[in-house]
Amino acid sequence: MNLYYSDDFFESKKMALTNGNSLIKTENYMFCARATKKELVAIYVATLNQGFINFSLAKLPTDAILTKTFTVMDTSEQTVFLHI
Repeated sequence: MNLYYSDDFFESKKMALTNGNSLIKTENYMFCARATKKELVAIYVATLNQGFINFSLAKLPTDAILTKTFTVMDTSEQTVFLHI
């Protein structure tokens, strides 16, 4: 999936993220899993403060960077708790 956004009702569009596999949105965060090599995914995150359009690779412990799945457990208090 490619994720696009627009500020003119899609008369024009801009790409926020390419090759996403799944998307999870909470009140303050948007997460997207993007396939990498060997059926693994990298997790990208965008924040409400950035308008949900500037995705960055999530900073995870080195042994958790490549995973097949993840679950957003909690995003209250503007922190993120993921189960990987």
